Amino acid sequence: MVQRERFAWVWMAALVVLLGTYFIGVGFYAREWQALSEGQRIGLLAIPLALMAVVVGIDRLVARVRRGRAPAEPVDERDHAIEGRASSAGYHTLMFGTIFVGCYLPFSADRWQIVHATLLAIAIAEVVRHGLIARGYRQGAT
Repeated sequence: MVQRERFAWVWMAALVVLLGTYFIGVGFYAREWQALSEGQRIGLLAIPLALMAVVVGIDRLVARVRRGRAPAEPVDERDHAIEGRASSAGYHTLMFGTIFVGCYLPFSADRWQIVHATLLAIAIAEVVRHGLIARGYRQGAT
């Protein structure tokens, strides 16, 4: 498994587990969430985001240790094709979410619902992008 594919799997798992846990917690404890102050809400949101940064840091450290003094894997046409297709699909997914959040929610939601919808749109776009990267390395890019 190449490092790019491995990172795609790790990042998708981190997004689903950490942000999924956050969203499920906010959903189940909606009444308690409303009672929290803005600082407490920001603190609770910072926990999964900080853990995602730790996951990326650990992944980069593991990649560096595995690679050792060997040269980095060269990026070839296949890598560019996989990245291009995945980024295009992720971009379109993000644009759909952004249009929904920016054009519809300001008239029907409070600010934390907008924050959560924005974060969810970003997470979905990232899962789509990295899912297609992992699929591209598994099936091959044509």
